[in-house]
Amino acid sequence: MEKISLDVNDGSNLHFYLSRSFKVNCLGLIQISHGMAEHKDRYSEFTKFFNDHGYHVAIHDHRGHGTRILDEKFYLNRKDMLNQLDLFNSHNINFLVFGRKINNQFISLESVMIPDHIAKRFSGFGEEIFRDDISSTLIRKEQE
Repeated sequence: MEKISLDVNDGSNLHFYLSRSFKVNCLGLIQISHGMAEHKDRYSEFTKFFNDHGYHVAIHDHRGHGTRILDEKFYLNRKDMLNQLDLFNSHNINFLVFGRKINNQFISLESVMIPDHIAKRFSGFGEEIFRDDISSTLIRKEQE
């Protein structure tokens, strides 16, 4: 997958990923814009399906998704990032962070570097707390 970085007027970069089909005659380009509670990596099988059928696929993560909110490169500098993040404290904003499986590895809050002055605002839930994989096929069979 090819990473393409676009400079934006506010000085930040937007990162797109382009997955090219290996078919000689590409049929077109599909741009995926995922939902607000998702991320680009959830579409890897979808992307592969379209690549295998002759389409290039472009996808990006929305601004502020995932750990980007804690990534200094999305701010003017570290001081600006810490000042912006301090709004969580001044507005009494708390976060419940649920992990997710990415590339066969479960990623949880413990894997994220959070600045000390806002760390108490985040509560994490590990895989053992909320994750229960249930087959949709089994659910349908139980309903029959």
